[in-house]
Amino acid sequence: MLGRFLWINGRNGRLQWWMTGIVQIAVFLLSAPFLLPDGLASLGNKGSDALKDGALASPALLPVLAFIAWLGLVSNIRRYHDRNKSGWWLLFGFIPLIGALWQIIELGFLSGTQGDNDYGPAGGGGSVDSEIGEMRSRSGVLAKVDDDYLEEYARKYAAEQALKAAPAVAAVARASFGQAPSGGGAFGKRR
Repeated sequence: MLGRFLWINGRNGRLQWWMTGIVQIAVFLLSAPFLLPDGLASLGNKGSDALKDGALASPALLPVLAFIAWLGLVSNIRRYHDRNKSGWWLLFGFIPLIGALWQIIELGFLSGTQGDNDYGPAGGGGSVDSEIGEMRSRSGVLAKVDDDYLEEYARKYAAEQALKAAPAVAAVARASFGQAPSGGGAFGKRR
């Protein structure tokens, strides 16, 4: 499971892409006061020169931030793979404003390819889009089973109703053809 977040092979759905982005933003916001020299002073230790310079906290956070940056890079590449595109499309994001806006639209809002593509099987990366497609295909099978069951139930019900109605139908048929009912009554006699 951890390989899904660390390696660029495979596919990510929109949900995984958004969740990775939210984690990245949260880690950055939580670590920002420790990365900015003046940010540490505002935390309450205004007199400490070491904290003002950010010398104590910043080196400890660098591996964490590098790891979070790697997760974002992997998530973006795998999301492009889900769209059946090369990870090199990530370079399009370096175009100011337009590139970043387009990446948010393409990676965050456009669905991935249905079924297998050049970068892996559907659902291999836990793609929500592919799971929805699989549910649709399975629901067709379930709907057929349900339709077959309802059809069989309707046949049985109709047969039971026909057996219950058979004496009444036989009496009506005899009356229409002029035969006396089996009870010997006067209904339907010829004159």
